[in-house]
Amino acid sequence: MEKYEEIIESNPRHRYMMLDRLRCDCEYYLNYGNRNEKVLWAQNVEDHINLMINLYDSFPESDKPQWITKEQIIEYGKKLKQQ
Repeated sequence: MEKYEEIIESNPRHRYMMLDRLRCDCEYYLNYGNRNEKVLWAQNVEDHINLMINLYDSFPESDKPQWITKEQIIEYGKKLKQQ
């Protein structure tokens, strides 16, 4: 995750928006993207989900996004890895 360190250390607003962008990429990949990893921001499922988890974990408990949970991110990972 070193290559994404700059994102994880960015300001909270940017991290929040980035997490939502990554979530949208998951939805597109599963529905209209023909399961093509090139539609994912990180270009591969493993890095994409790991970045989402790291972004989510970067928020203090009181500021975590209300629209997604860590469990939902993990579930996205399982769905994205299915053939």
